[in-house]
Amino acid sequence: QRGWLAREDGLPRPGDILVWPFTYPPRGTQHIGIAVQQNGRLMLLSNLSGTLGTVPIQPGYLAFHKPL
Repeated sequence: QRGWLAREDGLPRPGDILVWPFTYPPRGTQHIGIAVQQNGRLMLLSNLSGTLGTVPIQPGYLAFHKPL
């Protein structure tokens, strides 16, 4: 197996790519971010708010990791 694989337990870890499985209208795009550790909390690094920053991870994101 190569590339990025879905986490079997579904729990994100720092460095994972997180994908929102639903699309946002009007263009039907998906949101993608990276799980990062910040001040002892797992956060989502993305441009979800219009600028690059971190927000708490909401339930529903799919976590993908790259095996060593």
